[in-house]
Amino acid sequence: MTAMVRQISWLAPGQPQILPLSVALLLLAGGIAYLSDAVGGRQASLYLIGGALGISLYHAFFGFTGAYRRLFAEGRGSGVRAQLIMLAAASLAFAPLLGSGSIFGNYAEALRLLCTESIVLDGLYECILCAC
Repeated sequence: MTAMVRQISWLAPGQPQILPLSVALLLLAGGIAYLSDAVGGRQASLYLIGGALGISLYHAFFGFTGAYRRLFAEGRGSGVRAQLIMLAAASLAFAPLLGSGSIFGNYAEALRLLCTESIVLDGLYECILCAC
């Protein structure tokens, strides 16, 4: 793996990655411009917030596979513990909302189905594309 990284100069650690950063910023700016024109400023600002959160999570190496990789390779389980605490907190927060049948006047069944699809698709993505 290290030999391959040395051959591809823009993947070498410690070097600024100008091309991927430029492409990401252009996509973010283009998406904001399109959404503000087509839909409105609120959706464009939500897109900007989502992009900023995605960049911060990527910068922090947050991910389910990364935590397990550090657990198995280095013996550090802090990432897995953090994920389990996050899962427990989310379960405790959403259980009463989903159990009541409606959330802010909307049906909770749609949210439950959306979360189920998201979990299944994310699991497939993590396992297939990341060679988990």
